[in-house]
Amino acid sequence: MSAKFKIETDGNAFTDKSRATLKEQFDLIRSQPGRYDVLIVPAKDKRTATRYKYYFDCVMWQILNECGNMYQTLDPKTGELTTPKNTEDMHWCMKCLYNRKVLIVNGEAFPVAASTADMSDTEFISKFLEGNIIPDHSGPPYNIEFISYEDWKGLHRANAWDNFKNTYKKI
Repeated sequence: MSAKFKIETDGNAFTDKSRATLKEQFDLIRSQPGRYDVLIVPAKDKRTATRYKYYFDCVMWQILNECGNMYQTLDPKTGELTTPKNTEDMHWCMKCLYNRKVLIVNGEAFPVAASTADMSDTEFISKFLEGNIIPDHSGPPYNIEFISYEDWKGLHRANAWDNFKNTYKKI
């Protein structure tokens, strides 16, 4: 039996979820006689939560508001066409365009949107965001004048971002 699982502490104790995971894993070991090696290593996150703040709050929001109606998804079962309703939907569109993988099942290929969570912060920002999304949406047919990261941060520092969003042009 081999298992790999993640646990977390709050600095003093294991989180509730981690305690449940540890109990479950050690109960499994107890039911299987034998010797086991246990290795505990610090997790190394390839990404930070902050990388998504500007991306969702500003870039995806601007794309949704300026050209979201140019994106449509088709449900092949129902024939229903929908446009993105929120920044999560817009992110899915970006993953379909700029982070595609191909799933092959019985020789048939299906393009799928891969997760950006596997990208390091550097890869996410330099290749995905600044290397593809912003340049492609800055020119025709979208012509979005993106708010820079520095300006976005400045608007937040001045508590003016919500006011800016409320007065921003929408499609």
